[in-house]
Amino acid sequence: MNKEPITVSAIINGEKIQTAKKISRENPTHPEQIVGYAPNNTREETIQAIDAAYVVRKKRQCCC
Repeated sequence: MNKEPITVSAIINGEKIQTAKKISRENPTHPEQIVGYAPNNTREETIQAIDAAYVVRKKRQCCC
């Protein structure tokens, strides 16, 4: 079974973000086989994601 690697996008505040850099993810049984690519977020993108999650969490706490 030789499938093409998948590419996963970062999702920040419900929107797909295309990052400039990707990290390859290997098959743990066969490390030479790349099964996908994950986003390598910048510091700014990470802060943006944390801020967005914080806002959503505060909204949910107010409603319960």
